[in-house]
Amino acid sequence: MSDVRTATRWSLAPNRDLKIIGYTAADLEYMTGISKNTFNTWRYEGRGPKYMQVEGKKIIYPVKEFNEWWDKQKQEGE
Repeated sequence: MSDVRTATRWSLAPNRDLKIIGYTAADLEYMTGISKNTFNTWRYEGRGPKYMQVEGKKIIYPVKEFNEWWDKQKQEGE
């Protein structure tokens, strides 16, 4: 990931174990090669993976939902 802190800062569990609960658009760009602007556009158009808004304006894509969406995209491409 381009910035692991970005992906993990939302997920400090009470026992202080780190657990990644979501990715930023920049994280997804690094992982998939699809530009973060594309993910942002898809979000505004109501397409793409599910997302959550946290701390007011910050957008994260929950890991589970992103993985399910990504697997579906790969299957449709086969």
